[in-house]
Amino acid sequence: MNLDTRPVRQEEFRTEVLEQEILLYFPDGGKFLYLNQTAALVWERCDGSLSAAEIIQALQTAFPEAAQEIQTDVVDTLQSFQKHGCIRLE
Repeated sequence: MNLDTRPVRQEEFRTEVLEQEILLYFPDGGKFLYLNQTAALVWERCDGSLSAAEIIQALQTAFPEAAQEIQTDVVDTLQSFQKHGCIRLE
């Protein structure tokens, strides 16, 4: 994945908070994903204003104790979002 790309949410996807989990779903197509805390933080930042590298940097700053794992987690999450059609990369 090119870390200079800017992920942008597909507008038709919605989120729903269910107890301690966040559900990301496509109302008309039956697609849904359960988001853990990291994935939810990544999703919130997929508005096209930040590159993947900037999302990684922001999360590493917010969670310095997990800085080493964050890059892999963010890239894996973005790839999953892209695979499921939740985002596009610009």
